Amino acid sequence: MRKVLVRPEELVGTTIDSKYPLLSIVGGGGMGVVYRTLQPSLKKPLAIKILRFDEGTENRVLARFERELEIVAQLTHPNIVNVVEAGQDASSQLHYVVMELVEGETLEEILMENRLAPVLALEIISQVLAALSQPHNRGVIHRDVKPANIMVTVSSDGKLLVKLLDFGIARKADVDVESKITTTATVIGSPAYMSPEAVSGTEMGIGTDLYSLGICFYEMLTGQVPFSGTTPVAVMLRQAVENPPEITDVLPEFDFPEVISLVKRLLEKEANDRPANARVVIEEIE
Repeated sequence: MRKVLVRPEELVGTTIDSKYPLLSIVGGGGMGVVYRTLQPSLKKPLAIKILRFDEGTENRVLARFERELEIVAQLTHPNIVNVVEAGQDASSQLHYVVMELVEGETLEEILMENRLAPVLALEIISQVLAALSQPHNRGVIHRDVKPANIMVTVSSDGKLLVKLLDFGIARKADVDVESKITTTATVIGSPAYMSPEAVSGTEMGIGTDLYSLGICFYEMLTGQVPFSGTTPVAVMLRQAVENPPEITDVLPEFDFPEVISLVKRLLEKEANDRPANARVVIEEIE
């Protein structure tokens, strides 16, 4: 029986679990490939993620997959992608999860073109903060807030709509700290967006996500991340010990002192020096 998805294209045109036709590839990442599909009875467009793992990585990927499902299934927020169903195809043995189809661009794709005006950046930040509020209230930390996991689209009424994706490495705040490096030397998180406490492997809380969002905010405004380097380790070391360059050093004409102040507080090295929670930041922005 097939368990390893070798070539994503080979599944296009097949049907998963006798009801979800795989129409085309929408995207994908390290954990899976996302296809366009249809809801069986109403023929409503949906997305279906098929797990992808190499030989020997099945247990780790499945554990991450199950953790994401457990967390997202309990979340019902307009800024978080809604999960419809999950299962395992009987014939191919491939694991899948069916979700609402969000058509738009990731923030990462948008930032490849240009930096954003402050008013647009604030709108996107506000909606990501709203998405984080619900898991944070349940003691869940996303741990991988970054532009690639922020989808920007347009709602049915023509308004900007932001969706937070990928809770695959999310954790309860009260569980034992998982090191940023696993026994297989895999970095947990994205170095350019990791908080100092994530880099050092110390206790993480909701401030961890706020720091990562602060990096996204800085990048939206300036067109660049505050910390870069030739290796992931070099970036992580800078995250731990260096203060970010002033926004006005990158953009001398930037004249929004309240925005600059908010970015600075989100990027404080000590979690206790950052805003108390997402709701506090939303209220300040409003």
